[in-house]
Amino acid sequence: VESLFLAITSIFQSFALLIGPNYGIKDLSGPIGIYTISSEVLKFGLSTILIWIAYLSINIGLMNLMPIPALDGGRLVFVIYEMIFRKKPNKKIENYTIYAGVILLLMLFIVVSFNDILRILN
Repeated sequence: VESLFLAITSIFQSFALLIGPNYGIKDLSGPIGIYTISSEVLKFGLSTILIWIAYLSINIGLMNLMPIPALDGGRLVFVIYEMIFRKKPNKKIENYTIYAGVILLLMLFIVVSFNDILRILN
């Protein structure tokens, strides 16, 4: 349990660093970067691999809870809206918001993957 809180804390600290002036989107890793790091982690044995898998799982879970409309966290925002105002949000606006979230996530995926490829080539 202690290591779970440590992992969650380090993930939130990483988010905070991305907002600061020293780090940015160029420092994120997507699937290609995760694959590269995972192949390095394999060299350190089973316990390191299990810790890495746990860390990735926690990270993906937290990312999924972010209030981005295309993710579960975005759905939670709509549910909370419904609880507060006791009415469903306008379906058209909800759909457009989700579409915008998907487009933004795809753009982020492309940029991060491009940066991963540049990092490998350098």
